[in-house]
Amino acid sequence: MQVMSLSRIKTLCFIALSGLCSFVSAEEGELRELLKQHVSALGGAYQLEHLSAIYLEGTQMQAGQSFEFVIRKKKPNSIRYALSGEAFEAVAGYDGQTGWLRLQKAEDVTISNLEGVDLQALIQEGRFDSRLFEAYQGELDSLVYVGVERIYDHKCDVIEYLESGLVRLRYYLDQDSFLLRKRELLDDDGAVTLATVYDNYDVVDGYKIAHRFDNLINGEIVSTQLVDKVIVNPGILSFYFEKPRR
Repeated sequence: MQVMSLSRIKTLCFIALSGLCSFVSAEEGELRELLKQHVSALGGAYQLEHLSAIYLEGTQMQAGQSFEFVIRKKKPNSIRYALSGEAFEAVAGYDGQTGWLRLQKAEDVTISNLEGVDLQALIQEGRFDSRLFEAYQGELDSLVYVGVERIYDHKCDVIEYLESGLVRLRYYLDQDSFLLRKRELLDDDGAVTLATVYDNYDVVDGYKIAHRFDNLINGEIVSTQLVDKVIVNPGILSFYFEKPRR
């Protein structure tokens, strides 16, 4: 098997992290009811409020190769993501203040701080509660109902999240199950930088959790993650997300 370069490892690490809509206006009450159904489908508000950490592990398939991944997340916004293959490991982390990346290829180790798009992508992935759940608990000023679009065989309601007047996230909620089917991350120009399609939902300790993630760039699937193991509310100390020294 060909040994991968460190730049290629970094690309793999961040690829994993991440029809026209008919315009339809929706009253605030209708949007709040849609969010209520979404929260209920995931396990209910009480369950979600008491979810403080999660552990996921599985297999990532990309470019004809298979890699192992482990994701640890903890409220409110800490994340540690590890991707490993033959003779390499890439670990990205965010502790609420600093984003970092550790790359190891054989005995060669580099550790660096993350900036720009890479940092913003990791921060977004590190948010434990989704913008939809936060809006459900509070005000809906940052959300706009856009319309209806089909994701594969699922007819979905489309909701946009705005920040400083710009669309930052776009969510697609299944009209039948009210589960999230797709999420898009947008840049300052409104272009989609990364899209994730969610499938194979299963119940784990009372929570509905997707066990398949298809990651898309420019509309093309670049990687697929299959979750083999989920642990709800594992004990994870905060220092685990801090930048390593070596």
